[in-house]
Amino acid sequence: MDHAKLPDLAPADATDRSTLCLFCGGKTKIRDHLPGIWHNPVGSQSYDIRWCESCDFGFLDPCPSPEEHARMARAAREISRDWPELIPAKTTFLEKVRVHLAWRVTHANARPLDAALIDRIAGGRPLSICVFSGFFSPALDHMMQELQNSGQRVVGVVSAPADPGTMPARSRFFHHGSIEEPPAAVLAETFDLVVMSWVLHSCRHPRQALQNAHKLLKPGGHLMADVPNNGAYTARRLRSAWYFCDAGSTLCFFTDQSLSRLLETAGFEIVDHIFCNYTVQFKNSRLAIEQTLWDRLYENVVPGTVKPPRRKSQWEIWRGLFGSMFRKPAEKYEVAGIIGKKRAE
Repeated sequence: MDHAKLPDLAPADATDRSTLCLFCGGKTKIRDHLPGIWHNPVGSQSYDIRWCESCDFGFLDPCPSPEEHARMARAAREISRDWPELIPAKTTFLEKVRVHLAWRVTHANARPLDAALIDRIAGGRPLSICVFSGFFSPALDHMMQELQNSGQRVVGVVSAPADPGTMPARSRFFHHGSIEEPPAAVLAETFDLVVMSWVLHSCRHPRQALQNAHKLLKPGGHLMADVPNNGAYTARRLRSAWYFCDAGSTLCFFTDQSLSRLLETAGFEIVDHIFCNYTVQFKNSRLAIEQTLWDRLYENVVPGTVKPPRRKSQWEIWRGLFGSMFRKPAEKYEVAGIIGKKRAE
């Protein structure tokens, strides 16, 4: 692909975007037809996940309105709070064997986007850091607190503000906004590091999001971003019934390849690739959740009208383990991340 000849950004109203690839402008095909969104009532609007094979990138079609997208994201979070009820009471011997095998082949190479990784990037230097996230959570608050404790100057931006009564006093410095529409207080500054923690796949205009991040960075500044990795072996097999697919709250579907291309077209030099989340997909708790997702999507579909993806089973877990354990990281881990450096303009 010639990165210098990419089409203009998507129109202001992404609901009206065409079925052409958002990156290269080429033709896409339907990877999955969704009779509905898993957390919407039965009989709600259907959607397609369209895929560009050249870019290895997909997007939800039609794109929900901003209001509908926010509603679906809230619904997904609320329903997922009940997932612990699906977790089996006991861990079986075979499950322990699977998880141990998975851990043995991956634990040394897994690197989540967390405070420890950011501190390693900082190299002991105090940095100005802006962290973008979809919503406030205890995990996000913990990461921000760790960064502050290590001497970093941190500001946070969340798209879905939490109830002020649920946020610790130290977290009141969070701004409401997004990487696509950064708040004025953030736009008035520049930063050594911009972190996009699990947000890019929920953006309506992913290229615009990266261009905004580029503007927020000082010369030579770094960007860190992570997304669900639709290039993972399990993701390609389970597709719309994969745990991290989450169509509805997810609008764009990345692989390591398409994430790298996106950063390059936005003016970043790729410094490193980071991956995490492998062993959890072989647990029986994940099996129960992904079977529930499949049932919500396809149990009431008239046979012959839709070709559903695989419904996960115990056999599929073992097949996924032995089919993925010796693959390269971009085809193994469920989460892919990129560290990029702002190129000189």
